[in-house]
Amino acid sequence: MRAAAALALATGCGVRRAPNVVLVSIDTLRADHLRSYGYARDTSPEIDRLAAHGVRYAHAYVPASWTLPSHVSLFTSQPPSRHSVRDDRIALPPRATTLAELLSAAGYSTAGFVSWVYVGAAYGLGQGFDVYRERLRALGHAP
Repeated sequence: MRAAAALALATGCGVRRAPNVVLVSIDTLRADHLRSYGYARDTSPEIDRLAAHGVRYAHAYVPASWTLPSHVSLFTSQPPSRHSVRDDRIALPPRATTLAELLSAAGYSTAGFVSWVYVGAAYGLGQGFDVYRERLRALGHAP
């Protein structure tokens, strides 16, 4: 199923040119403080502009209450019970297939830019990206 979804994205869902894919994930950002979600103050002009020209979801559901297992699930399309990354002593195993790998195989150039340790390469989340740049705040530990 996830391969089919990536293939649909990569083939442009029936259009001639494959669409650009930009995934923005901001840890602990409240949607109710973004104008594109109805907030009155102009707190997020760039995010609002991106939302106006892209796909904006009204609801999002996560498989875990914190960053690391949720992002591993986002990148692998697997729940924590399957990928087994439930705490910060465990990294995504290299045998796992990531969205970046599927998009790369479909001809996309992939890049990731992260600034939080729990989405860093040490946890396997750089797997499959052509470019993966980190500016991390140290927590003093890694897997």
